Amino acid sequence: MSTQNPATDPVVMRFVNAMPEQIANSLTLEQLVGIQHALTRRDANKHTVDVRLTLKLPFVPSSFYLVLLGGKNRRQISERERWFAGLLLLLLITGVITFVIFVGIIALYLLKSALGIDLFPDSSTGIWDWFNPS
Repeated sequence: MSTQNPATDPVVMRFVNAMPEQIANSLTLEQLVGIQHALTRRDANKHTVDVRLTLKLPFVPSSFYLVLLGGKNRRQISERERWFAGLLLLLLITGVITFVIFVGIIALYLLKSALGIDLFPDSSTGIWDWFNPS
């Protein structure tokens, strides 16, 4: 947690300046400390992977930052998010099954053609011609 005075902490001041002026002026020091604690605490976000880099490039007046976080998701998932994730999983499984069936049908068709079996005389899809080496 930051030990800086909340009235001079740039993170807290950016938050307070985004509020309507009447509300920002009514905040007490205790409320500002609470806001500072909520905005700057690090103990709630312990990640397995936590890489934070600041890149200062030559001839560029500003610096850039890179943050890489990884770990178990500990957030509460809403019912809507759970439903949407289930829908996406269902679509993914349906897509994979459809693709596997399609590839299987093409493989069976190519096998049939390679064995010289002609189910519908005088008709062709032309797929065998793409794979026929002769």
